Amino acid sequence: MIVSYRCILAALSLLMLTIGSARAQWMVQDIAARPGSSAVLDMTYRSSGEKFTAVCSDTGVFVSYAVGFQIVRGRNETLEGSYQVDDGPMRPIAWTAPGRTAYVGARYAEALLHDIAGADRLFIQFAGVEQTFDLTPLKPYAEAIKRRCRMH
Repeated sequence: MIVSYRCILAALSLLMLTIGSARAQWMVQDIAARPGSSAVLDMTYRSSGEKFTAVCSDTGVFVSYAVGFQIVRGRNETLEGSYQVDDGPMRPIAWTAPGRTAYVGARYAEALLHDIAGADRLFIQFAGVEQTFDLTPLKPYAEAIKRRCRMH
């Protein structure tokens, strides 16, 4: 039996997609307040070669995305991008990227977390990066996101 080169490539591609999606996962930690510090909600998405992190507390919000490759940009350049939640409108977002990790500008981070609380899907794009995240595993944490991230 002779199997074509295209069939083998298609099978390998499908296998890689299946393996990659099996490894992709959200980890959520709702960390209680301690003396001298606020309670923190840490949501991290890991997949092969990438990591999306959103951390929030009563004192602030932090969002980063490690893309797994060097982001091309000028020194101290703000990377303009956009994001979309579910089928909503594209919204502007600004990132800084000192290397392989990009950080959301402070004024955009709270809006981003507000928008993803209870959502199904997040799409981000900036500087050659386009990525869609399945947010359904975060749905049980929608109220915790709103509470910890000062959204009530």
